[in-house]
Amino acid sequence: MIAVLTKPADRFDTSDIQALIDESVPEGAQIEFKERLPAKDSGDPDPWMQGDGKIGDRARNEILEEVVAFANAYGGALVLGVAEDGAKPLVAAGVAPLPRCADLAARFRQVFGTCIDPPLPTLDIVSVPTVDDSGVIVFRTG
Repeated sequence: MIAVLTKPADRFDTSDIQALIDESVPEGAQIEFKERLPAKDSGDPDPWMQGDGKIGDRARNEILEEVVAFANAYGGALVLGVAEDGAKPLVAAGVAPLPRCADLAARFRQVFGTCIDPPLPTLDIVSVPTVDDSGVIVFRTG
């Protein structure tokens, strides 16, 4: 069983993220991996990745769309900060820590609170530090 789909969100830790990688968990109808915040078409990294305290429009919109899509289907988890390998289907291959992950998770909680109406009945946005204040963010909806 995949812990990020079943375990209480406030109990996620690095071992749950490492299990995704060790078990080569594939993407599917209930789990999606993103290595980094989606960037602009120009290829420039998202402002958050450059040390700005702002999430870019493209990253915000793509994350919102994917999580809402899970909510409109069977629920699921988007794990941001986990790289995929080139297999088909894509599988979790390694951690790609995002800077200031706790602040980023808090910012996304604000984004979801202001951009989604009506609010999703179940939504967890949890940071899992892996290296100092950098780490992974798990978005999970029922």
